[in-house]
Amino acid sequence: MQASTSAYMEAVKTRRSIYALNKSSPISDDRIEQIFHEVLLASPSAFNSQTTRAVLLLDAEHEKFWTMVAKLGESNSGWSEEVLKRQRGRWEMFKNAKGSILLFESGATIKKNQEGYPATAALFPEWSQHTHGIHAVTLWTALEAEGLGANLQHNQMIAGVDEETKKMWNLPEDWVQYAQLVFGGLESKEMPPKKDKLPLTETTRTFGKS
Repeated sequence: MQASTSAYMEAVKTRRSIYALNKSSPISDDRIEQIFHEVLLASPSAFNSQTTRAVLLLDAEHEKFWTMVAKLGESNSGWSEEVLKRQRGRWEMFKNAKGSILLFESGATIKKNQEGYPATAALFPEWSQHTHGIHAVTLWTALEAEGLGANLQHNQMIAGVDEETKKMWNLPEDWVQYAQLVFGGLESKEMPPKKDKLPLTETTRTFGKS
């Protein structure tokens, strides 16, 4: 493995879902924002469609988001008390972190690309999901490479969260929320164990190797 690849692959391999987070950070807010901006500028998308939108929430603004999620979760989720009890602990855990990156896809941009490329119009919603995934994992890996911990959540499934988010931060109506990347300082230096993976003989094929 070449040196230029080693550092990147090490960051990819050590990325984990880390939930025990606090409000400390080994890097400044300016550095967090710089990484946030660099990922948005560098990440690819099909036909350069650039459908991903993102919002960085730090400290008090981050807390506002998770307070709202918890409130709507209590009233709108329809979950049993047993499930709610577990979720309350999770919402509080997310709120105790340093920040969140809210990830959206722009419906208006997807539609514009469909109109511009009618031959592949049906594929743009799928490509939008690919673009979302690229941004999510790149942001996640980059923040953890700087010494932060992070985990990816999907609380937009709770009725009203997407709409209330747009209202609270005056976001465009066509932005559809896909995920929340929660990040913060590490409560423990002990990393979660590596998860088992299917054998490469089952998941890969190589042809033409010399």
